[in-house]
Amino acid sequence: MRIILSFAVVCTHVMAQNWSAGVISEYGAVFGIYSAVTWHAVPVFVMISGSLFLSREITIKELYRKYIFRIAAAFVFWSAVYAVRSYLKEGSLFSAWDLFVAGNYHLWFLPMIIGLYMIVPFMKVIAESEVLTKYFLAL
Repeated sequence: MRIILSFAVVCTHVMAQNWSAGVISEYGAVFGIYSAVTWHAVPVFVMISGSLFLSREITIKELYRKYIFRIAAAFVFWSAVYAVRSYLKEGSLFSAWDLFVAGNYHLWFLPMIIGLYMIVPFMKVIAESEVLTKYFLAL
């Protein structure tokens, strides 16, 4: 499943980069079809991660040290790389700082997954109790 989803994520990114050709162009319909077929990849990756994390016994310390810290470090590193590149290309310190804080457009997944990992301990408690699960789903 992960291999197929990885291929779908690559296809989604290729389609997004070529989307500037426009929907009206001869390739627009092809990009639209591939994009529609592969957009499921990220939500399914999130579900797989959630399933794997909810079925494991992980301490909060291990969760932060082993998983969240690594993802945050990767986000900071790549945001810095894109910010420096932006500064060298455009010369705007404000634009570079904004890019560093927000991350490049395709790094959106990293803060999102960090947030999801942070709520895993709460979700475990909710998933273990039928009453809490029903209450959570009703909310």
